[in-house]
Amino acid sequence: MNDYDVDDIAFLTGDSRFGVNKRALYEPSGMVDRVRRVIVSPKRACCIAIIVFLCILSIALIAAFSRPFVCCACKENVDSEPDSLVGQQQGNDSQSSLSSNGTSSVVTPPTATNGEPFPWTSVRLPDFVVPLSYSISLHPNLTTFVNKGTVNVTFTLKEPQKFIVLHVKELELSNFHLETGNTVVGVRKTLIYVKYEQLYIEFDNILGENVPYSLSIDFKGNLSEKLEGFYLSSYRTSAGETRYLATTHFEPTYARLAFPCFDEPSLKATFRVSIIREGRHISLFNMPIAQTKKLSDNLYVDYYNDTVMMSTYLVAFIVSDHLNVTAVTANNVTVSVYSPAEQLHQAAFALEVATSVLDFYDSFFGIPYPLPKQDLVAIPDFGAGAMENWGLTTYRETAILTDSNETSVGKIQQVALTITHELAHQWFGDLVTMSWWNDLWLNEGFASFVENLGTDHVRPEWNMMDQFVLSKTQPALQLDSLASSHPISVKVDNPSDIESIFDTISYSKGAAIIYMLESFLGKTTLQRGLKTYLNTYKYKNAKTEDLWRVLSLESHNMNVSLDVEAIMDTWTQQMGFPLVTIERKGNVVTAKQQRFLVGSSAEEDGVSSEFYSKYGYKWHIPLTYTTDKSSKPKLVWLNLGDAEFKVSSDVKWIKFNTNQTGFYRVMYSERDWRNLIEALKTDHTVFTAVDRASLLDDAFTLARNNLLDSTIPLEMAGYLTNETAYVPWITALECFMEMEMTLKERKSLRNLIEYFQRLLLPIVSEVGWKDQGTHLQRLLRPSILFIASHYGDEEVIDEALKRFREWKTNNVRCDEA
Repeated sequence: MNDYDVDDIAFLTGDSRFGVNKRALYEPSGMVDRVRRVIVSPKRACCIAIIVFLCILSIALIAAFSRPFVCCACKENVDSEPDSLVGQQQGNDSQSSLSSNGTSSVVTPPTATNGEPFPWTSVRLPDFVVPLSYSISLHPNLTTFVNKGTVNVTFTLKEPQKFIVLHVKELELSNFHLETGNTVVGVRKTLIYVKYEQLYIEFDNILGENVPYSLSIDFKGNLSEKLEGFYLSSYRTSAGETRYLATTHFEPTYARLAFPCFDEPSLKATFRVSIIREGRHISLFNMPIAQTKKLSDNLYVDYYNDTVMMSTYLVAFIVSDHLNVTAVTANNVTVSVYSPAEQLHQAAFALEVATSVLDFYDSFFGIPYPLPKQDLVAIPDFGAGAMENWGLTTYRETAILTDSNETSVGKIQQVALTITHELAHQWFGDLVTMSWWNDLWLNEGFASFVENLGTDHVRPEWNMMDQFVLSKTQPALQLDSLASSHPISVKVDNPSDIESIFDTISYSKGAAIIYMLESFLGKTTLQRGLKTYLNTYKYKNAKTEDLWRVLSLESHNMNVSLDVEAIMDTWTQQMGFPLVTIERKGNVVTAKQQRFLVGSSAEEDGVSSEFYSKYGYKWHIPLTYTTDKSSKPKLVWLNLGDAEFKVSSDVKWIKFNTNQTGFYRVMYSERDWRNLIEALKTDHTVFTAVDRASLLDDAFTLARNNLLDSTIPLEMAGYLTNETAYVPWITALECFMEMEMTLKERKSLRNLIEYFQRLLLPIVSEVGWKDQGTHLQRLLRPSILFIASHYGDEEVIDEALKRFREWKTNNVRCDEA
């Protein structure tokens, strides 16, 4: 999956609905979309708060005085519940707990669907089962919308046991059969526990250690439109005909909706699949077709080659009437893009990007793409946006199809990023997979970083690493400054908990700290380390510390000698980020760190935070800086504390956090802020475009949180009358909107808007209306024109209305009139 936008509402409210979070990651994130926010005056906010409080108080009083009376007989029945469950358990949930007065209270044991006690009590599967391979036959009927199938899973045990536990959800099961060699083992009991989506199978005999067993189960399920598991999708042709297809989405815990399986990422196995289909359809799987047989006049069965070792959430299969365009990479990998026939002409750009970036990743990761083909499929109804199924990546139609005459330049860039993100996963996530979902960021953070490298290779003129701070660093800084944030690496067990961490912290902060890691390790060291890591753990699972260990060894080999694990643990195991405060006396610079937290003081960090930090919210900070005397970045480390160092006595200005590669904010003294402002107004090109953006971002953010006088960022923004670059302007527009919301319905707002209007006049004239220029100029134009009209620029508004009427009346494109 890909992180292209921020679901800030879902994040702030703790919305863990997976589809909501993931859909937001793929929505456009232009300026027009970002400014559509709810603005409420302080008076209205107070009124709403009072009304909500009174409602809550009323409900609480009603609940308090209408509590049901508990009779003694009922209490006796409760007390007579069993204290514990009989049966082997591992990592089990506790069956009893202590109440506030220290007495033991009984927790109700899990109950199977047939009313019997469910013997296994952990949400995690037993670790004594080792799945080896699956053989799955499927018959999805696109007339009755029912799927029937059989799964045959081969496994061994690490220790003798009489039972196993698998995952299953919303399937009808029958015909359980277990054998080893020519010996059949009787199935004594099968139980299903709905809450944990588990299937318990108990056998007549104890199963031996390291003996291969083959378990066969028939299953039946509906092809619903839930966008999860094996589900039903549809589209309408230009003639109005509705056509159906069956497709899958299994991440994170939905493979169990399609077939009974060991649905955890560390339980890798190989998969062999056969699919029965009608003659008017094709089928697709992670691997190429081995052979097709005709069953009847209109029924065929496709048999597929076995996969490599892979996790269940990466399995995918599709039955549809899609057509495809195909190309071949330099390393002889067949790349195909599938779509409905009437949209196939929109697949050319996706095919170009995929073919080019696969060759780039072969070189970058140092491991050839391990499968013989890579299919990219446009799905009409797809909640996640895109999914990295190994060899069969799936996409929402708007995330892969483009029309060269109609698709906006911003949308074309988004499509490229989505494709390069999913294909980066073919190595980072598919070839090497996190051991458990608490290290999700290891998959998503790296893919969110590498997508920019891949897109930069395909379109170097887009300057993707300059745009990185807009799409990843700045949104992550905004959300990670809240008390509602969470560490990158966080303990999760239940499916609902797993779904909730597919958010900006895992994606964007994960990518931002990898960017920071690259900045102090060096590109060569990082790339060499990634190659070693992928070769060491290919077709296996890994944890965050495994990567840090490899990178530490590689840094020693490159004579850098850094303890990467010690450094990066301070960024992954505690939430938030530091504010580095700079004090300069003569040639001595003192850098002090404290956590930057919106709405709370630094002293409250350790008390108010939900997440305790063993580091006391201190970080190993790679503090980089340039000066007016040297544009070459220098590095100073703040190791869980402050630092002091010297600069030349004739240095006038110092700019810290070079190119905003570090995940922290910087506060200067007033004198240093003034010196930086003077430098910007004299010749803003002495700073890179990203450095100019980071100065604006820090200054406006600090002022918004009452840490800096607002005159500083407003005076700094004055240099924008000479600015034409995309990254600083988009940062500035975001800052303008935030300040506008802060001053909403205050008298000073009119003066602020008039100031913004004056700043915008030169750039409005510069961008014009015609869709021309470089990629970044074309990206900037709609944002500038929108914000100018938002702030009441009458010339822009009149011109927009004129062009709209020309389009409506004479069908003249708005960018050509």
